[in-house]
Amino acid sequence: MSSPGYLLGRVRSREGRLLTAADWQKYQTAADLADWLSRLQNTDYAAAAEHAGTYEQFEKYLNQELQNLREDLFAQKYPFAELFWQKYDLHNLKILLKEKLTGQDLNRYLLPLGQDSLAAFDRQTVREAEAVYARTLDFCRMDYFLDQTYLRWLSKRSAGLGRAVKAYARAQIDAANFKLWYSGAAPGYAYFAGGGVSVSLLAQGTPQETLRACFPGITPPEEFNDGAVEKALEDYASRLLFAGRYACDIAAVFCYLLSKENEIKNLKTMYLRQSRQLAGLQSCLRAAYV
Repeated sequence: MSSPGYLLGRVRSREGRLLTAADWQKYQTAADLADWLSRLQNTDYAAAAEHAGTYEQFEKYLNQELQNLREDLFAQKYPFAELFWQKYDLHNLKILLKEKLTGQDLNRYLLPLGQDSLAAFDRQTVREAEAVYARTLDFCRMDYFLDQTYLRWLSKRSAGLGRAVKAYARAQIDAANFKLWYSGAAPGYAYFAGGGVSVSLLAQGTPQETLRACFPGITPPEEFNDGAVEKALEDYASRLLFAGRYACDIAAVFCYLLSKENEIKNLKTMYLRQSRQLAGLQSCLRAAYV
């Protein structure tokens, strides 16, 4: 069956397997890496824990878990599915183009869930991106063009998929505009269209004040740096989507997928925290809805 209702039912049946706030609290009390890994034995990540001799091995199994989820839930074609997975393709397209244009081997930077060949991408987009680089000799300009193409597509594709999904898509665009301003690149680059926040709010004060003005209710990072800002913006967008978790539409499917994705990111962070005794990495954990 390929109806959205059937997919939603399958997602609901899986939600009880998501790690809860109580689980994460318990993980924080683990004495060491081995103790923490032992606490994953009764979860979906038992295989990853069993083969976690190195971070790379652990990461490989976690990535495979997400890949298996994608293949299982979306064995049947759903026209909206690409809305969630397209970001992986965007990342890989940037890497594959740089690999072609520089002649370097950059395969190690490819994400497992994205396309791994330029032949899999829209030919016109690839040609136009190559033309941008040929004209400017600037990979930042090429990446900006690809981001612009992706965000324009995201805005169009999210229309009609419900309030929560549309709010999440707009937050992605707003976050891109904030980062464009915060990085200092904005004077030479046009802001992306389709967001929910007026770009006039940018540069209205300090970065902290601007962040609060553009994203009401956001939890500002204690230490203002690129990584912390990225996490704060991701968490803000996640919570907008999570507001639709009880909906009987596509938003609930996306909520589960995003929560699963964040869960896997958090497990990778916890591995590093435990293996390297870096307690401060606790602040890097992404938002979840259980």
